[in-house]
Amino acid sequence: MSTSQSWSGPGVILSFFKLLDSPTISEETLENWFDREYAPPLIASGVVKKAWLYLAANAEYDKQHLIVYQVPELAQVQAGKIQEFPRTSSSGLFEGTVDDYIEVETRIYSFVQLYEKSAHGEGTCENYIDNFNGVAADFACHRNCTCNDVGYDAASGRRRSRPRRMV
Repeated sequence: MSTSQSWSGPGVILSFFKLLDSPTISEETLENWFDREYAPPLIASGVVKKAWLYLAANAEYDKQHLIVYQVPELAQVQAGKIQEFPRTSSSGLFEGTVDDYIEVETRIYSFVQLYEKSAHGEGTCENYIDNFNGVAADFACHRNCTCNDVGYDAASGRRRSRPRRMV
């Protein structure tokens, strides 16, 4: 992963993982650790806003699990703030670090654009803008959220701010 440029703004981290071929812990133990010991302090710190754990719908995928982290500021990730959180079990669910038991592939993306189609009433546009950490400068909203510039396509009814790109 190249860190030659500074990361900034909101983004997501996608961590695809699987238990090693000869696991000495179960998926249930791993999920328990994530739910009780790892995710809560990570989210409480503000480095990560939300985290989701997914299981692959397709059984043929090599890495059956995915954790998606919503990150409000990628500069904190680049500064190593996530690495400050222990990847061990304080309650004795397993010995060593979680990395002794899983194979993981992680990708980090910065926020670029949102595509959405929805009915919206008065005041929705202002709330929408507030949720995107300052990208409001990219578009202007008018009466009943009918924006006529880059942020809104009146013909399709789709609003957008910017797509995600890999950092």
